[in-house]
Amino acid sequence: MAEKTGHQYAVLFIDLDSFKAINDSLGHNVGDQFLQHVAIDLAALLQANDLLARLGGDEFAIILDDLQNVSQAIDICERIQAQLSLPLRINHYELVLGASIGITLNKNRQTDPEAVLRDADIAMYAAKRAGKRCYAIFNAEMQTQASERLTLEADLYHALSRKEFCLHYQPIFSMVDQTLVGLEALVRWNHPRRGLLFSGDFIQIAEETGLIHDLGLWVFKAACEQIQVWLKQFPELFSSNPLLMHVNLSAIQLNRPDLIEKIKAILATAQLPAGILKLELTESSILEDMSQTQYILNELTELGIQLCIDDFGTGYSALSRLHQMPISTLKIDRSFTSNMGNDSGVEELIQTIIMLAQNLGMTTVAEGIETSAQGETLLAMGCEYGQGYFWSKPVDADTIADRFLGQPSLLPAPQGTDTVWLKTRFLPPYTNDMTSI
Repeated sequence: MAEKTGHQYAVLFIDLDSFKAINDSLGHNVGDQFLQHVAIDLAALLQANDLLARLGGDEFAIILDDLQNVSQAIDICERIQAQLSLPLRINHYELVLGASIGITLNKNRQTDPEAVLRDADIAMYAAKRAGKRCYAIFNAEMQTQASERLTLEADLYHALSRKEFCLHYQPIFSMVDQTLVGLEALVRWNHPRRGLLFSGDFIQIAEETGLIHDLGLWVFKAACEQIQVWLKQFPELFSSNPLLMHVNLSAIQLNRPDLIEKIKAILATAQLPAGILKLELTESSILEDMSQTQYILNELTELGIQLCIDDFGTGYSALSRLHQMPISTLKIDRSFTSNMGNDSGVEELIQTIIMLAQNLGMTTVAEGIETSAQGETLLAMGCEYGQGYFWSKPVDADTIADRFLGQPSLLPAPQGTDTVWLKTRFLPPYTNDMTSI
């Protein structure tokens, strides 16, 4: 690489997406054969002066020599993506993997080989974060973001011990009578320099570093402890029609061997009434390892915990296994709710999800409700529950207690009491100014 100065060239950093799953499920022999085929396919796409190298594991680097313009590098990336998207048959297994590709272009800006490869590596991770099977071209902002991410990762290691995390809660309401039926616990990070960070700012880092295991258990424990506080303040909330506390569970956490034992220990200490906890999992998490996941889900339900699939219908499909799982609720993703009125296909999809849930004896919760029109449409479709800024953004425990738990008119009526079906109006449960929350 050091010799390739004085003209423009590009370095591609290629990382195979989800390759670990092949090694883990089919063995290293199949994985090695797959890598050999990938190397042959990559070499076939290159010119005589280009250079291909395997860096280790499932990572490859390519030097594209004598480029005339950036479009040539992009063209190679697209051809690589197309080739790797084709099914490959090895030992009776048909395998399909994509790749995340980082591109760095050199016009004598950087001649240090390690720095050039580092830049391509940074771009590759940007491509992976964009959704995998993508490519990204390195720019200076990526370097800044990579440095900031590294600092944030270091801070994250100390955040739990420094007690910098807290929970905010978003209310969940009945679409029928707009009474409060549940709360979703959402983790926030009171960062000492950056202020309040939302989960989207750090959860991916926690998952990639394994910190999600301890953080996830902290969230579960903190949510249980908050229920204990509210039980003393508002005992009626958890009697005949108990409020449900929704807690998110990462796909990474499902792989923890002692997850069930840890949850049992927390529940034993909390001594909460049965049936008031609901764990939210993504579709992708329950499809990772079906047999193991099925076992874990059954264990959780035996502990009295209800289960919900979050962001249902946004990418993966659990339809073929849905009836076999102890799932009680499907959550309609906010991306669908926000497009209502703009895309008739989205409304048809929402209606399909609601009907599917009804046929399987499940309930539905719509996320991201912001307008009365959205609420009325979802109500007419048969959606039972909703949450969103229409009622409240996620707020701290004290605000929940003051604005919601302490308002009898917002609480469910005792079992057996007739409810009013709001056919003509869909109004927020209070009229005070929302700007302060």
